[in-house]
Amino acid sequence: MSNAAKTPRLIPSIVKDRVGNYLSEGANGSDVNLRSILWKHRTSSPDHVKLSVFSVPDLRRISFEEAVKGAFTPTKVGESFGPSWSTHWFRVHLTVPAEFEGQEVQLSWNADNEGLLWTTSGRPLQGLTGGDYDPRHEYTLTNSARAGETFEFYLEMACNGLFGTGEPSSISPPNPNKRFTLAKAELAVPNKIAWQLFYDLQIIHHLSQDLPEDSVRSAQAMYAANKIVNTIQIDDENSLLEALKISKEFLSHKNGTSQHKLTAVGHCHIDTAWLWPYAETKRKIARSWSAQIRLMEQHPDYQFVCSQAQQYEWLELNYPSLFEEVKQKTKEGQFQPIGGVGYNEWTAEDLRYYRKHGSKWTATFRLVNRFAVNSCSGTPFDSLFPLHFSTFLYIYVQRYFEKKLGYHSNVFWLPDTFGYSAQLPQIIRESNMKYFFTQKLSWNNINKFPLTTFYWIGLDGSKVLSHMAPSHTLHVQLTPLSSIFRYNARCHTSELIDSAKNHRDKAYSNESLIVYGIGDGGGGPVPQYLERLDRMKDLVSKFTLWEGLPKVDYGSTEAFYDRLEAESRDLASWKGELYFEFHRGTYTTASLVKKYNRKNELLLRDLEQLASITSHVNAKGYKYPHEQLERMWKDVCLNQFHDVLPGTSIGLVYDDVPGMHAEVAKLATALRDEALAKLWGIQENASGEKGFLIFNTLPWTRSELIEYELNDSLKSSVTQVSASGKRGYVIADNITGTGSTGISSLASKNLDVTAVAEAGPNDVFILKNKYIQATFGHNGRLVSLLDRVVDRELVPESAQGNVFQMYEDIPLFWDAWDVEIYHLEKGRNLEGGSVKILEQGPLRASLLLETKPSPRSTIRQVISLNALSKRLDFETEVDWNENRQFLKVEFPWNITSDYATYETQYGVIQRPTHYNTTWDAAKFEVCGHKFADLSEYGYGVALLNDCKYGYATHGNVMRLSLLRASKVRIPMTKWISVSTLWHRHWAGRSTRGVAQSMNSYNLNERTSSIVSGHHLFKYAVYPHANHFIQSDVVREAYAFNVPLLARAVPRAHVESFIATTPYFSVEGAPNVILDTIKRAEDSDHIILRLYESYGGHATANLSSALAIRTIHQCNILEQDKHKVEVSAEGVAKIKFTPFQLITLKVKLE
Repeated sequence: MSNAAKTPRLIPSIVKDRVGNYLSEGANGSDVNLRSILWKHRTSSPDHVKLSVFSVPDLRRISFEEAVKGAFTPTKVGESFGPSWSTHWFRVHLTVPAEFEGQEVQLSWNADNEGLLWTTSGRPLQGLTGGDYDPRHEYTLTNSARAGETFEFYLEMACNGLFGTGEPSSISPPNPNKRFTLAKAELAVPNKIAWQLFYDLQIIHHLSQDLPEDSVRSAQAMYAANKIVNTIQIDDENSLLEALKISKEFLSHKNGTSQHKLTAVGHCHIDTAWLWPYAETKRKIARSWSAQIRLMEQHPDYQFVCSQAQQYEWLELNYPSLFEEVKQKTKEGQFQPIGGVGYNEWTAEDLRYYRKHGSKWTATFRLVNRFAVNSCSGTPFDSLFPLHFSTFLYIYVQRYFEKKLGYHSNVFWLPDTFGYSAQLPQIIRESNMKYFFTQKLSWNNINKFPLTTFYWIGLDGSKVLSHMAPSHTLHVQLTPLSSIFRYNARCHTSELIDSAKNHRDKAYSNESLIVYGIGDGGGGPVPQYLERLDRMKDLVSKFTLWEGLPKVDYGSTEAFYDRLEAESRDLASWKGELYFEFHRGTYTTASLVKKYNRKNELLLRDLEQLASITSHVNAKGYKYPHEQLERMWKDVCLNQFHDVLPGTSIGLVYDDVPGMHAEVAKLATALRDEALAKLWGIQENASGEKGFLIFNTLPWTRSELIEYELNDSLKSSVTQVSASGKRGYVIADNITGTGSTGISSLASKNLDVTAVAEAGPNDVFILKNKYIQATFGHNGRLVSLLDRVVDRELVPESAQGNVFQMYEDIPLFWDAWDVEIYHLEKGRNLEGGSVKILEQGPLRASLLLETKPSPRSTIRQVISLNALSKRLDFETEVDWNENRQFLKVEFPWNITSDYATYETQYGVIQRPTHYNTTWDAAKFEVCGHKFADLSEYGYGVALLNDCKYGYATHGNVMRLSLLRASKVRIPMTKWISVSTLWHRHWAGRSTRGVAQSMNSYNLNERTSSIVSGHHLFKYAVYPHANHFIQSDVVREAYAFNVPLLARAVPRAHVESFIATTPYFSVEGAPNVILDTIKRAEDSDHIILRLYESYGGHATANLSSALAIRTIHQCNILEQDKHKVEVSAEGVAKIKFTPFQLITLKVKLE
């Protein structure tokens, strides 16, 4: 009788569960399943595995050379090591047993943490990773062992997991005292036939699960898997060979010709800092990349991409032999640098540099620099981050790759960033790149992004071919307290199927990328990923209901994009920003870090400009500080990493960040002062009556109020003294752009403008000048704002502005990252507060508002109006001690518009003020840089800020997000000293005589944290006639953030000083902004970066007080495009299209 007659029909669900158990560790029957025979021999006997350990004191991370000199003591399996972040070096002595003769032998090690295996000569061999998430425990010692053969290694154990030390989940607060038990240290012989069969059966089993239930191939896979299990007898090797015949026959069927094609690219995204500090990242690089080198040796077709150039340089500095291996694999095409950006990681080396030289969500001017250096798989390119710094990064990254690795990348690789600026396509093109990759928008929590392969069109019309890996990154819930997002693919059949199924542009392109490997914490692909991939390359023939898996093979990312460009047809386009519908709280979390970033970027911008001009005007007496600027920019860029600037890292990271920013501020301020002194030819500490020399680093004429510290030599003829009695005010009138002017008299005589503060009837307070009149209630709310010039009331009847609001802030999961749409349903207006007149004019009038959001927190705000402007300033000090609360301020306006305008990098973007669609509603919290504006025909109001990024405009109501109180991971430990150092540079004090227009009456040097504690910030209301596109809002926002630089000098020097014409001037096009003046990276040319800021065509007349020899238009990498004609009068006409960014290389006489 046949076997079919003896058994019933197969029950698919039972068969699939049976096969799953047969492959699983810990399943019922696992002592006799296939996993039970994967190893022929194992031994941890002291006769064959001898261990000793040196535990490094004080959580230090030491070099190999220092470690091997340590005092090693015997240790064994079962002992535990800690605490968190400590390092333990093991000496491992291995002797091959006789029964292992002639077989492959591996070292198998597991302590549930990270480790790096070293040779005794100091060469890093391979990273080893413990834990439950696709660990890497084995290192192959030899393919054919000899009995008695010995091996000796060192193993560096890091007491942290791949994803830090959080408990109970990785993003929970870190456990500072976590210990790790050495669970396994043994010699092992793999059963190669069993391993082959294991991977074959795993693929066949996954096919039976992942293909459609009604497909022929799913049923056949189920049948084959069941037959293989029935064939195996774990004690009979011949049965394994018979089972292999079944699996190989099944896997031999090939794909149909029309199947979707996948290019498989190994990837290892390492967060520069996140659940671990910067210092640990350097070791993660070596552990991860050494493991990939070993995989390349075993799989010659395997190709791996890595983008972050700084990580290459760290490897070069700290692990030179491993860097040489990377260079060789790059030449062979297996190790592929990619991305064009990546210098956002600089730490201790730079701090040592600052000390040697006398010191202990990015503005537009550096996003361009960052492209030169930071191809990090993350951060600076969402709407939160500046643009200016990217040029620096692009230049240095591309040059580093070309110089060290002989490689130029055409792909802008950014899989992990919280949204993408609408100016990014232009920046990519200007950086000599043409392709873009991400996957992050698959995380959207409201709408699904509709495209996979498409052309992304930027603000200016620049176009880049873009691709988003369609396998997506699925959310996997492990336990109620532990969940992960699968950052990269793991080479499962389901991911290949999803890649074809989720591809939204198959009619136009039949290819996609699958990017696989463990990311965020590093690691990259593990051996089982490649074993599975090898078996799925061209699997299953064409059947009636299903063609099988997509075709997949190893390949180059650059070649993949080249094929897309050549073979795709009629691709759709997406215009504007790629808004990320998630992590919106990062616009506001860790507000102090964002403040430091903004202030230092602008300080370095000023320094670059002054140093460039001074190095030409006073070439013999002053040298441009190239080296210092490069190092300072590297530190600023480091702290713009996508889990640092957003505020989503552990506290250990923020032990470093404030101090690094303070060091930059101290050194940059000293260098700026030196440049000014050399430019003006002034001597230090000159005595006598004082006047002021003023430099305006913005390229247009300004008239503003200067605030300065009073002393005996500055008290004569003061027009107005501040409320504290320590500061005075003087009008700086008609200060030329990018030039200097002197003020010999501190008295403001014959004033035709004044500002006054007065108490009105019904407990109101009034601030007014000839432009506006602002009326505040007794609680500090704005009840009226009247434009006196055009007689227009801006606050709606019965409405109030400057209303502080508190919202309950409990997102679904990611506390520091997210604010959810439902938080808008649970907010309250803050009541109470008191107001009094602080200053009554005539140059500045101000009110003092004091209120308490809760018994734990206080707000103290100076509301001021000066005589020269219609801008109403709100200088705010908050002692913030809340839990899961969100502080905002709200202003309703008598303005109707369906769209509000927000500053983005090198331009502006419009977003809806309504919730008509889910796409509109998803933008309930958006990013803006220095301003947001609400305008209708004939009038508008802008809401400016000096360090905030979160905005919302709904209907006629504008909100600015001020502070969040998400859960802090661990307390900061170094804040007191760095807070003091920081405030000395950024509280508006006169630093070596440089006065900045920021009131510091209320400054206290105190302990704080990046979330709670003491916060100082400013915002402003700027009403303007005409719609935004006819306004001067862009200039006003710059002025609000970039104060005039004034220095007290002897009056005789001022009186003999001749005001300069603009060193660089742009006339005829008020919509064109000269944003950057700096020296070229490798010549004495001056680099000018200009952009059209409103969205229109323009012709700008560029001239200079310095004699121009030649001008060339160049790209961000400072590579020439074409020559620009300069007239006999020294004027160059530069034509702009809307939002165009132009870089000029100027040769001076």
